[in-house]
Amino acid sequence: MRLPKLIALIALVLAFTAGMAAHSAMVSRGFSLRNVFGRTDSTEKVRTAIVARQTSAQYVAIRDFFAEFPGDAKIVMFGDSQIAFADWSLLLDTAVANRGIYGETTAGALLRVDAIAAAHPKCVVTMLGIGDLAVGRSVESAAQDYAAILDRLAASGAKVLVQSVLPTEPPYSLNQKVAELNTKVRAACRGNCLFLDLDYIVTPGATIDGVHLKPTTYKKWAVKLKPAIAARCAGP
Repeated sequence: MRLPKLIALIALVLAFTAGMAAHSAMVSRGFSLRNVFGRTDSTEKVRTAIVARQTSAQYVAIRDFFAEFPGDAKIVMFGDSQIAFADWSLLLDTAVANRGIYGETTAGALLRVDAIAAAHPKCVVTMLGIGDLAVGRSVESAAQDYAAILDRLAASGAKVLVQSVLPTEPPYSLNQKVAELNTKVRAACRGNCLFLDLDYIVTPGATIDGVHLKPTTYKKWAVKLKPAIAARCAGP
């Protein structure tokens, strides 16, 4: 009886020692059990926040309306509230279908992109990503979904113009992640789209709440966007 107990004790000691060694290795690389479980909890919170946005009555109503009435405009503005809150036909002096939704994320836009492509627009102009970062989603996850969106749009034959995620102002402090996401999205274009850097339009006082833009900022945006659309979307 003593031998089996001794073997069990030795196995327990070895398992404990191996576990401590593994934990030490994790810590040396910037990980810990607390971080692992904390990330799991954070991931669940992010997922819950995104689902809440995608299932809100306002979001569902607008999403379903866009799906039912895709329109036939040659140019589509596709994205989040930065897109949704403007009259692009007025700003750009041409027919534009506004397919922006307040609170949109790249995860939600990925579910909508096929409906955009099905309308066979000549040119799709995107702005996405700030909604992901605002709810705590990782740059990597947002960039992965954004890349999938761009691939589907390119595969549809549409010409794609990607606008950079705009910098934020206080009380938000997301600019480091904004810059990281823009770097990844620019790389995701891979020759399939034109990346338009709009950082310069957000100067101090350019927003009403740290994210959403004042009318004067939209005017600056349109000045930059009009020639880019003319170049990217020219031809029959």
